Amino acid sequence: MVKKLKKNESFPVITKAGFEITFPDLITALNLCAGIAAIFSAIKGEITVAIVLVAAGMLFDYFDGKIARAYNLAHDFGRELDSLADVVTFGVAPGVILLTLYPGDDLVLAAAAIYAVAAAFRLARFNLLKTGETVGKSYAGIPVPVAAFVLLAVTFIPLQQWVFALVALLMAALMVSTIKVPKW
Repeated sequence: MVKKLKKNESFPVITKAGFEITFPDLITALNLCAGIAAIFSAIKGEITVAIVLVAAGMLFDYFDGKIARAYNLAHDFGRELDSLADVVTFGVAPGVILLTLYPGDDLVLAAAAIYAVAAAFRLARFNLLKTGETVGKSYAGIPVPVAAFVLLAVTFIPLQQWVFALVALLMAALMVSTIKVPKW
């Protein structure tokens, strides 16, 4: 069922099963789809396609929040869905991409797992912060999409697998750190 638009609303809100789904939530769902497709592509050995899908997820992640805030459509369901999508697209998918690049390497396996768990911890911590704490001029720790970008960017450089594992561990540590990172 689609909720009738009020005078000041710009997007329809779908109300089903006791919760509302807004247009930004549908964009978040595209982020999640991109992450799932990236994982499947990596498993098939299509690394470039997987990286492009993570990049597409970054675009969806950027626009879902911008639209939700611009049209005052931000809500708890959307925030939780966004975090779940981000864990898949920017936490699990980069880990699977690394594992596909270096199958059977236990160091890379461990680093990829730690990276994915750190992404989940980072997002859970972010969701628990009070609104006033999240609207400041900086983040505590680097955002998960930034960590994914750095991790995937280094895959284009021919390096030893232990270096990729080290970068994954560094990104994991920076995500869960309390280092102040300016918002842009």
